[in-house]
Formats: sequence, C-alpha cells, structure tokens
Amino acid sequence: MGGMTAGQQASRLASSTGIELVMQSPKWYFHIDENEAAELMDQMCRYFRDIDRQLSAKASADHQLHGMGTTLTGAYIVGGNLFVVHVGDSRCYLLRDHKLQQLTRDHTLAQELADAGKITQESAGRHRMRNVLTRYIGGSEGNIQAAVMWMPLAHGDRVMLCSDGLNGMVPDEEIAIYLAECGNPNEACDALVGAALEVHRALGPGLLESAYETCLDHELAVRGIPFQRQLLAPIHYKGLELDCGYRLDFLIGERVVVELKAVDALLPLHRSRPRSGAPPA
Repeated sequence: MGGMTAGQQASRLASSTGIELVMQSPKWYFHIDENEAAELMDQMCRYFRDIDRQLSAKASADHQLHGMGTTLTGAYIVGGNLFVVHVGDSRCYLLRDHKLQQLTRDHTLAQELADAGKITQESAGRHRMRNVLTRYIGGSEGNIQAAVMWMPLAHGDRVMLCSDGLNGMVPDEEIAIYLAECGNPNEACDALVGAALEVHRALGPGLLESAYETCLDHELAVRGIPFQRQLLAPIHYKGLELDCGYRLDFLIGERVVVELKAVDALLPLHRSRPRSGAPPA
C-alpha cells in the first residue's frame, strides 16, 4: 500500500520483523493443549501489534513513506493444529476433500457491506470497494486488531496463503483444481502464479484501471473481449446512497471467467453516473 516503493518496503519490513520476533521467542510450541493454544494466539496478536508499531514509526520518520502499509496473513502448524493470524485482504485457504474453503475474512469495505446485508457475499469479491481496506499493518501505531483462529487439520489437507494478485485473477474453483492435482507444493505455486499471469496478460496493461478513467465495456469491445453488461441497483450504507453502476462479466480464453462490478467511490448517487458516450447496455 501507499505506492510501489512504500508498499514493497512495508511488506519486506513486516516479513523480516515477524521472522525476527518468532526466532527470538522464548517458547516454541510442538505439542499444544487448550491453554497453550490460547497463549499462542495471544502471542501471535502481540507480534502483529509489534510489527504494526514498527511500520508506523518508520512511516512517521520518513515523509516519502507516508501512508505505507501492508496486508499480512500468517499460518503456524503445531501438532496437527492450524493457527492463522490475519490483517487485510490477503487470504488463507484450506483445501479438504477437493473442496476449497476461505478461512480468513477480508478486512475491506466490500466485506463490511456484505456483513451488513447491503450486498451478497458472492458479489463482495467483485465489488470495486473490495480494495478499500478497513484494517492494515502500519496504520494503527501498534493498536492493530488482528483476527486469529485455531482449527485441527486432517490428513491430506492443504493450506495456502496468497494475496489478491492470485484470488483476484483466478477463481476459487480453479485454485482448488491446481491444489488438488499438483502433488508438489512448489509445482502448485508455480501453476497458480502462471494462471494469474495468464489472465493479467490477456487483459492487457491498464485494462482494469481503465474502469476509473473511461468506460470499461468500451475498452473490452475495442479489444475484442466478449462481455455482458448488467445495470445494478444502488445500495444504502451508513446514510450514503452508493451507485453500484453496472457489472461486467467477461471471458478470458476458454476457461477463466473474470467478473467486475464497476462502481464509484463513496459519492452521492448523482455524481457517480456513467460518463457520457458510454455504449448502451
């Protein structure tokens, strides 16, 4: 977050600080009971607060890094138990019996809208406000509230951590196929990164960003990408009327369907109408 340079520094500092905190821990867990599980989850949350404090201090000391931050999701497996600590919209997934389950909850405005019943959970992943974070590392001066969970693992389970660079490009159904069919974890990672890059290359540079500058459906038509356009009703949230604009469903190749809901930011309805000259629905 906060630009390419600041974002890279934030993620790098968060990772290195987290590793250092774990390595310096006076207690390592190999077998665990309920009391130790609660102690471990508290410790993981403290680590995240320490990382948040260090990033906040770094940003305050250098004006070029002002506003920097990062999402952070970590997993720790102890004696067949999975512990996950999470802030932001990176994700932890579990593949069990060929079924993919998202274990973490996105800390985004779109997810808040879904939780409030203003939009469906299924549409939250395509909502333009899916990238508006409500929590992130580096902005709370050590007071960040991390989400933490604990669950037992079963034989054959696979756990995957990723950023939205993967789940924003590759559907969950396809992620599940790669995880199930690639026997080696490195092979699975390479295949998933390749699938995400394939979608990115097919869309072309700047296509998704063009939703902010011009009519995305016009860009799709120019590039010869088939699509369907559907107008969406406005929603009301926290006293504001939000124009959801329209949804575009478009096909990449023969197997990857990418869906985008084009909406403007938190603006009154009359300010967020499609620009003039937009192709008819």
